[in-house]
Amino acid sequence: MDGFFGIQIEKGSKIPLYQQLADAICLLIENGTLPPNSKLPPIRTMAAKLQVNNVTVVTAYKYLENKKVVYSQVGSGTYVSPIPVNQIPEPVVAENVKVFEERLVMENAINFVSTSLPHSLFPVKEFKEAFNRVLEREQGGAFQYQQSMGYMPLRQILCEYLKSYQIHTNMEQVQILSGAQQGIDIISKALIRYGDVVFVEKPTFYGAAGAFLSHGGKIVEVDMQEDGMDMDLLENLMKVYHPRFLYIMAHFQTPTGISYSLEKKRKLLDLAEQYDAYVVEDDNLYDFNYSK
Repeated sequence: MDGFFGIQIEKGSKIPLYQQLADAICLLIENGTLPPNSKLPPIRTMAAKLQVNNVTVVTAYKYLENKKVVYSQVGSGTYVSPIPVNQIPEPVVAENVKVFEERLVMENAINFVSTSLPHSLFPVKEFKEAFNRVLEREQGGAFQYQQSMGYMPLRQILCEYLKSYQIHTNMEQVQILSGAQQGIDIISKALIRYGDVVFVEKPTFYGAAGAFLSHGGKIVEVDMQEDGMDMDLLENLMKVYHPRFLYIMAHFQTPTGISYSLEKKRKLLDLAEQYDAYVVEDDNLYDFNYSK
């Protein structure tokens, strides 16, 4: 029976009706009849034209969405994917984490992953003096467990320090950690549900990628440009994948050393709000600059 763009549904066929509809829409996309971001007919309209149940159309649209052929926007409708299906990156999952591992062991490659100082440049003398002062002041108390949120005087000082960067917070919102990796692990446990998609920069910090994968996440990499993520690609991928969160390093990204432009920072925040995604910023080098 003729319907939308000549789609025909054979009700006596052994092929399920939803599959016939999905295959027909795929063909229209492949031959260019339905261009990227074009809107599909509403469910009721499509069902009426083809004289099928609404559930058939819903199932077909959902099937295509799972295949990343189309994407949906709440309250707006269903649209053709902005990226050709054969160009949509497959998420990295724990089973194929070797994608990251192989990058670290490539022959003749220089490893830029570590941001640690050479041993010869570490201020051992100054740290030793500071450590001794703490021992003299606190005595055995220096080795006692602190509050779960961390040493209160340190949290107070950090709150004051953050004000100089226009970050206004209080002690209840500051958690002292043993390092960035512990923080990434805590965030992964709190936010990632099994199968959630996480966007990262390409290339990204391997330690973070490992944490996301170990907690059941799927990773999609977004290409970097000289001033941050490729925002056009990011927006298209967000339409398709609806990530749980984006993991970024806005200043001196590891391992590229790239810093985001103000324009891209604002665009990234706008996209995160539009597509209801968290932004996890690993900003350990925010005060490493040449002007202060």
